[in-house]
Amino acid sequence: MKLGQSAAMFAAGAAWSTVGLRPAGRVLCDGLASNDETVRTIAGILLVRAGARSRQLLSDALAGAAPGDVPMLLRILGELGEAASDPQIERYTHNSDPEIAQAARDALRAAEFARQDRMKKDPLNNDGR
Repeated sequence: MKLGQSAAMFAAGAAWSTVGLRPAGRVLCDGLASNDETVRTIAGILLVRAGARSRQLLSDALAGAAPGDVPMLLRILGELGEAASDPQIERYTHNSDPEIAQAARDALRAAEFARQDRMKKDPLNNDGR
């Protein structure tokens, strides 16, 4: 891993999570496709930490993703726990590529877990986010 790549991810994460700067969000999505595992991990963590703001960005990235990038995008989308993403994720559960199908099933389980976890932390928040 190059220090510059990590710094770029953190800078993009700050811009994305604080002001929703879309180019910064795209940098994070591009980071998910990096050959460097550390860069992928940082990008994923920052997208999840940005929360609901990342849902549409990830949905758009998923729609145009190369097959090799789909599993990671599905998993990160699931980690957000946004019920609005479930139908898009569900469409991949019967994909002919077993890695993609498994990633979709994992993402749906992660989404449900994230929603349950949110409900434990804030029982008044039952809006599916």
